[in-house]
Amino acid sequence: DPHPIDQMEDVIIRTVGKRFNSKMDVKSAFNTIRIRESDVHKTGFVTADGHYEFLQMPFGVT
Repeated sequence: DPHPIDQMEDVIIRTVGKRFNSKMDVKSAFNTIRIRESDVHKTGFVTADGHYEFLQMPFGVT
């Protein structure tokens, strides 16, 4: 992968004890936040091609 995305756990470890995090840092890490297995079904949607569910937090979901 030419543009790997860090796992959220690694991001948290690197930021412990730091005083500032930029908005850019948070935006870049957003897609790496895993959704709890018990909540994955809440992100489900159906298309003509089948049923899909997000495993990582998609943009716009709070």
